[in-house]
Amino acid sequence: TLAVFYVTKQGNSQGGFMANIIHIDDASADTAMMKDSQSAGHSVTSYNVPTGVEEKVAAARPNLILLDVVMPQRNGYDVLRALKRNAATKDIPVIL
Repeated sequence: TLAVFYVTKQGNSQGGFMANIIHIDDASADTAMMKDSQSAGHSVTSYNVPTGVEEKVAAARPNLILLDVVMPQRNGYDVLRALKRNAATKDIPVIL
């Protein structure tokens, strides 16, 4: 999973917006890459197992979800369908 993103909204005292991002990916290299986004001022929470993430996403209400497609147990499309069926998570943008 390779993701490039730029969030433009007003928020913090420096005039930028600190995005709350959830990253769901079974690859540890991709998870490590996402940690670099935290140094850019974003809050990134990574999950490397797709089971049960719908409840975590609903509780966290992130600005963006970065979702891997090929994962063991459940693929990203199954997770995406579950997120879009849930009223609490259906409007959260997802990048596969």
